[in-house]
Amino acid sequence: MPIHAWDRIDLKVFHGHHLAWMVEMKKALNGGLLPRNFYALIEDHAGNVTSDVLHRYGGRRELSACDTTPPRAEAATKEYRSSQLRRTLSIRHESQHRLVAMIEIVTRADKDRLQSVTDFCDKIVSALDHGVHVMMLDMHPAGLHDPEGMHAEIWKRLDPETEVEPLPDAAARTLASYRADAEIEAFLQHPRLAAPLPDLPLFLHPERYVSVPLEATYQDAYDSTPAFWRDIVEGRPVSS
Repeated sequence: MPIHAWDRIDLKVFHGHHLAWMVEMKKALNGGLLPRNFYALIEDHAGNVTSDVLHRYGGRRELSACDTTPPRAEAATKEYRSSQLRRTLSIRHESQHRLVAMIEIVTRADKDRLQSVTDFCDKIVSALDHGVHVMMLDMHPAGLHDPEGMHAEIWKRLDPETEVEPLPDAAARTLASYRADAEIEAFLQHPRLAAPLPDLPLFLHPERYVSVPLEATYQDAYDSTPAFWRDIVEGRPVSS
């Protein structure tokens, strides 16, 4: 299923898809993708993620290993460095329910003004600074307040001296998996509009990850979108 032009429709419609996609990813993660003693949970939070989601159950990063190995360097572009209520898909370990990773889906509201971009990026940076790995899914085109996409805005805060490569073209979206370690590492994919979604690594430990089936979970969520709105995002004529 190709990536759709969600910017063509009402903000609330994408919000519904956003929530459905989180549910499908949670089902996949808890259905066998996550190793024993890890679990995924959709959590509401407001303000800085450090004081809300991160400290909800206490503790910092969990260092238990899972049974996979990190992606090879050539599998993705790599870069290094030396408000409102929103929902986050959190991955925790049963030991003290410590937060180890989180998945954030960017909404249009996160890009609608400079302060929104700042708030979103600050939450991501705060989590990484606390050793929490992050997957960031930006399904919207770059805008006035993130001219090179949300990853570029996040990276400016992580490493102001390193220039981020420009987006391949205006149709490119940004999928980023951040590995929180002594040096933050970003694994990037830039699928274009109408292209399928690749799988992306979600780190649970600096040297271990699970591969999240973005395309399959996206499709399962999209199937519940009303036909009227599917016609719009797919560019088909809508009957009056």
